[in-house]
Amino acid sequence: MKYKVATVILYNMLDLEIVPEISLGCDVWEFVLGMHFSQAIAIIQSQVGIIKGVQVLYSDTNPLGVDIIINLPQDGLRLIFDPVVQRLKIIEVFNMKLVKLKYGGVYFNSPEVLPSIEQIEHSFGATHPGVYDAAKQLFALHFRGLSFYFPVDSKLHASYAHGLGSLVFLSGASPVVSKMSLYAGSNVAENKTPPLPLSCYHRQLYLDSATVLRSVLGCTKGLKLKLFTEGSGRSLEPRKQCFTKEILFGDSCQDVTTQLGAPNRIFFKSEDKMKIHSSSVNRQAQSKRSDIFFNYFTLGIDVLFDARTQTCKKFILHTNYPGHFNFNMYHRCEFQFQLQPERSLDGGSRASYGDSPDSPITINAYSKWNEISAAMVPSERPVVLHRASSTNTANPFGSTFCYGYQDIIFEVMPNNHIASVTLYGMTPAKPSDDIWQHHKMQDIRLTSKMEEDHSDNRQKEVMHEKKDETLYDSTLLPFMLPVYYKRIFPHKPFYRWLSYTEEGIFSNREISFTLHDDIYIRFLCFETQIELEKEICSKNPYKIDIGAVMSTRPKNNRITAAAMTPVQRELVFDIDMTDYDDVRTCCGGTSVCQKCWKFMVIACRILDVGLREDFNYEHILWVFSGRRGIHCWVCDYQARHLDTVARSAVAEYFQLVSHIMTDGVMVPRANIGDKMTRSVKRAFKIIEPLFEEIILNDQDIFLGRKGVTKLCLFISDENARKESEQFLLNNLKDGHHSVDVWENFKRYAKSMRCNSSSSVWSRRLKNIVEEIQFACLYPRLDINVTKGFNHLLKSPFCIHPSSGKVSIPFNPSAVAKLNPSTVPTITQLLREINVFDERSKQYDEQDEKDHIKDYKKTGVFKGVLVFEEFLRKLESSLRAKFIEENERKLEF
Repeated sequence: MKYKVATVILYNMLDLEIVPEISLGCDVWEFVLGMHFSQAIAIIQSQVGIIKGVQVLYSDTNPLGVDIIINLPQDGLRLIFDPVVQRLKIIEVFNMKLVKLKYGGVYFNSPEVLPSIEQIEHSFGATHPGVYDAAKQLFALHFRGLSFYFPVDSKLHASYAHGLGSLVFLSGASPVVSKMSLYAGSNVAENKTPPLPLSCYHRQLYLDSATVLRSVLGCTKGLKLKLFTEGSGRSLEPRKQCFTKEILFGDSCQDVTTQLGAPNRIFFKSEDKMKIHSSSVNRQAQSKRSDIFFNYFTLGIDVLFDARTQTCKKFILHTNYPGHFNFNMYHRCEFQFQLQPERSLDGGSRASYGDSPDSPITINAYSKWNEISAAMVPSERPVVLHRASSTNTANPFGSTFCYGYQDIIFEVMPNNHIASVTLYGMTPAKPSDDIWQHHKMQDIRLTSKMEEDHSDNRQKEVMHEKKDETLYDSTLLPFMLPVYYKRIFPHKPFYRWLSYTEEGIFSNREISFTLHDDIYIRFLCFETQIELEKEICSKNPYKIDIGAVMSTRPKNNRITAAAMTPVQRELVFDIDMTDYDDVRTCCGGTSVCQKCWKFMVIACRILDVGLREDFNYEHILWVFSGRRGIHCWVCDYQARHLDTVARSAVAEYFQLVSHIMTDGVMVPRANIGDKMTRSVKRAFKIIEPLFEEIILNDQDIFLGRKGVTKLCLFISDENARKESEQFLLNNLKDGHHSVDVWENFKRYAKSMRCNSSSSVWSRRLKNIVEEIQFACLYPRLDINVTKGFNHLLKSPFCIHPSSGKVSIPFNPSAVAKLNPSTVPTITQLLREINVFDERSKQYDEQDEKDHIKDYKKTGVFKGVLVFEEFLRKLESSLRAKFIEENERKLEF
């Protein structure tokens, strides 16, 4: 039993390598000196189940004077962060028995290798003599960036000469290391926190300093930001690149993203928490859209855009103090600005805060409120800010207090440190007593007492704002796509699909991107999933198109254009709703409703059963195009290897309807011949029960005299067409609908077949009733898409730029349940993630939330499940085929 327990402990032990002055980590992750606190937390969160028992230690009363510590007692590690810059300065291993350590690939500490004096000298070489601490009875052996501490009895100190190795131990056993410290510099006591290393930039933008731009009238104009990120010089080696940007009130979303790049997250504000303090509290909200926050976590800044004007109207600067509700969400914003102290009514200065009574007050991220308020006249009654829901009021960090001054709101913690500064764009400063009537704070909650006093009015406004809060705005697509591709797009299943578990398929697959402003990039190809994902997240394409697998890599098309030929490609079908415009009246053009979606339902059912029963295909993926149509991907091995002639034959097999010019009008015609084939009969069983519901009731296309003319245009023989029209018009009565006209036509056609001596009705028009039903409802394919071996088709899970909807897979058996008007938009998906994360935070479900993939929090989840099930069956079939081929080879 003891042996089993020991085995479990060894299995869970961290196996790490040290790099003096640099890092401690493994192949998957590493703690790097100089990395930000949030980056270390992100590593720990990614290793849930491996790194356990995490403790964060800090000082509430002196957050700038006491180090921030991440303690990992079950792994024997301690990460010490500078409290001001919040970057890692020391890594301690305080229990050597809980972790394996190696240097240069060779272990110097493990259950099999004890970190004795001899082992340390063998692994790291000679160094300066050690330093003995008599009080702690520790000998410290220092290397550059690395220190080892040995517990040594004070009796041995007298015989110390040239280092620990020269000591003589009575027991004959040398001491082992009890603690190790990793740092930058030559001395742990004098070490300085290194700057953020290039390896931790991760292509993000970071803030060096932020200056608040103020006018002489006391109004905030914007921010001047000194930024840095990863760049490259002529040698292409990574280096720090610095530059300065300005963002101002009134800037558009495009202006801000041009200066700062895409935000880390977009948050749609659902309600205005401070509107309760406005004089217009009882006025019904006019805007149907939500204001939008751009969250720049690495800058410590939020930017709020007005829903109506799409321009910047508020900045929030975060200080990221431990003990605040939002701690670890943002980096500290190193802001600075000056305020002119207000005078009291007698003309004297309220207080002195500088060289003279009139000197301006300098405020930064480290200023304390009790010092600031002594020189200013803030709003006397602060608003109590309690970040918790009304259903879960537990907040371990306590409330904060919001004070207004001119066009600024200071959020103050109980220890007098400033948690955040909110800046508003407005006209020249108004009296501070009226500050709450002119400003809004959309991202906070008031105390429960304030909520109870004004709950009725606020509930009306919230309900009004929520009506259209998920409306899609195409102008915001460039800012939402980075979040979508990074957090929701199913990169791994997408790669599994296009690779088919065969070597060489994915790398030779042509993929194209359509970027903003219709910039089209063809002949892209990628070696791995990571490479494709990186390019998608970098380019953020408006559309991704998938082409054929080529004989060579598509990117070499200019060199080997003649030799590059398509070798395989899914058999694809494209059905567009606009092809049914001549038989649908409920909508037109790009519009789609639940009534005309029934055309797609019938097309999907007929095509799906035909491909499965007539061609024996099994692996068929159906995808909603994102706007007004459906796509079909047949992925069986045989289908992917059809040549152009075979693809054309399959396309023609399903091409039953053609359009013919009749009396100046293009009319759909279906010629099924004298006798229906088996596939036509099967399709008719699907069409006939729904013809009355769709064509006669929903669309009502044969209504009135124009409807009669339209019905008769389906008749190919001119004389029979005129006679039929005359008969139907003579029998047309007031109040007749399409159902009545259709019944009259069926009786007339039957009588003509039975009683007429003309061969037209008995031969050419023998199946005219069935042919009209086929002409109206049989699938109308874009046949060139199917015939073309090298035709590109839009990828699943793309966002349609016009509608904002996801091109989502669906189950053909449930196609009737799919409502195109409720297919989620990208706006809705991002909002669902925000709502889920906020709800999880309120109910203390942070740990569980971190395990949940983002797409599972949204309406795209069902589509991913359909896609995953399709892939499971496809990969199972490919494995079976591979095994069968291997067994066949073994027989010979």
